[in-house]
Amino acid sequence: MLLLASTSGRNAVVIDMAMAARDQQMKVIGVTSVEYSTSVPSRHPSGKRMLDFCDVVIDNCAPLGDAAVQIEGLEQKTGPLSSVLGCVVVNAIAAEVIALLMARGIEPPVYISANMPGGDEHNARLLAEYADRIHYM
Repeated sequence: MLLLASTSGRNAVVIDMAMAARDQQMKVIGVTSVEYSTSVPSRHPSGKRMLDFCDVVIDNCAPLGDAAVQIEGLEQKTGPLSSVLGCVVVNAIAAEVIALLMARGIEPPVYISANMPGGDEHNARLLAEYADRIHYM
């Protein structure tokens, strides 16, 4: 499974990634603004958008242009929403996956804030246990 995020969904890199994932029989989940993506032309040679290659599309509902705040005297809006909406979506997916695993009797490894008592110790145990799977460390 590949999770891709692109609010406009029109740029070649995410479209190429979605196409490559599909070629590998991977499921593709896309986080995008359906309104934005369907309102602008694709920048990919195929003319398609990221959402055209997704098995699941999660609409982040960002407005066209990814800007929410109009400042008096300024023609264009500012205040992009895609970053915060992307974080909300990914964190909601993580919470739901954890809940589904727990419902199956599987306790997933979940980090505790390092600012909580025992957090550093708990996280160190997880890092040690999964060291062979954590390649960024």
